[in-house]
Amino acid sequence: MEWDQDIWDVAGLNEVVALVILGRWMELDPALARLRAFAATGGRLAAAVADAAEEERAAASGGPRPTHAALRAIGADGYSELLGARAAVRA
Repeated sequence: MEWDQDIWDVAGLNEVVALVILGRWMELDPALARLRAFAATGGRLAAAVADAAEEERAAASGGPRPTHAALRAIGADGYSELLGARAAVRA
């Protein structure tokens, strides 16, 4: 039996969180596009997660420290904590 992500996570929030935690920045754009599509129809959580993921990517390239202001503004502090985490990657 094949598991269908779309049933449980239609916007792809989990995929974006996982890619950020793993630091897989090159794979992030298609997942962010999906979130932005949901955001365009009023999805506040989707927009806030996308903004925070982009902040994390910018910080990983030497940009400013992420604030996750949009997530905090809607009370989604848990997503902020997840997006700020990084997996220990073995060489």
